[in-house]
Amino acid sequence: MYKKSTIVIILLSMLLPFSISAQEEFNKKSVEAAMVKAMEWQEQHPIFAIAPTDWTNGAYYTGVAKAHETTGNQIFMAALKNMGYDNNWQTFDRLYH
Repeated sequence: MYKKSTIVIILLSMLLPFSISAQEEFNKKSVEAAMVKAMEWQEQHPIFAIAPTDWTNGAYYTGVAKAHETTGNQIFMAALKNMGYDNNWQTFDRLYH
């Protein structure tokens, strides 16, 4: 009985990385899809505390930049560029605040 359970454990440990790898890939794709969906919603419903160039919006776009850096998805880069174009690549009046 001991030998049989040892063999089962060894076989399962050999198969486990394959199932984890497939699950991670599925999770990465579903997480990225959720990130894109959330970003698209936010882009359609912007919230500006003071102005589009206020620091709070900068914090949001820092997250969008990190999402692009992590996933390489060009949708995130397009959102960053659109915001830059819309604001003439300018910062808010209180640059150092």
